[in-house]
Amino acid sequence: MAENNQAKSKAEIIKLAEKEHDFLRGELVHLKDCQVKFLTFSVTATAVILGIIGRSSLIFSTGSNVPIGGMWLIPLAVLLPAWWIFFDKATTITRIVGYFRLLENIVLGKVDPPIYFGWENALGESRKQYLKGKIIDLRLFKILIFRTTHRYWTIIYYIFFFLSLVCLIGGWKESNLLIITFPGVLFVISSVWNARILWALIFGKYSYEENAKKWKIIHQIPID
Repeated sequence: MAENNQAKSKAEIIKLAEKEHDFLRGELVHLKDCQVKFLTFSVTATAVILGIIGRSSLIFSTGSNVPIGGMWLIPLAVLLPAWWIFFDKATTITRIVGYFRLLENIVLGKVDPPIYFGWENALGESRKQYLKGKIIDLRLFKILIFRTTHRYWTIIYYIFFFLSLVCLIGGWKESNLLIITFPGVLFVISSVWNARILWALIFGKYSYEENAKKWKIIHQIPID
């Protein structure tokens, strides 16, 4: 009788894991689509605004009162938030992919977790067992020179970094240092923070491997 109940419980867990796998796959597609839209919109908006600035510079003389310099800073209102949101979405994606690995092992019968929370409950449990990230080390340099298997994230980082830098340099040349001080500070904070997130996505607590280990720990599954 006990064996029948255990078999039934295992079958129910597998069934729930299959449903969650399908649901989270749709969520993953949505998140990746959001990332693409944020990147596309940011680059397009920046190109359009810089194009307008270029035409305005030809139309108006240097001695006019038209504030061309300030226009260089307008794209930052799109670039900096999009930069942060993109990498925040990336941490969510790696978290789901790590959970995917657990679900696939359950569905394939490779693991039999003593405890199965379900996605939302497991997510809440993971927040309780929050693990501090590692200190950034020299591996960040490897990331920045593309010596990783996750070059896509590095390329995206550089796109946001250099587009923002171009806007700041243009604003500084066309106006003055006082005007670009605040946007400049935001740029530095964004660069450092998102570099930290980039490192954590590849080597640290947000990586696929660390997320997979975390979900195993929560479900009391031995780590290989």
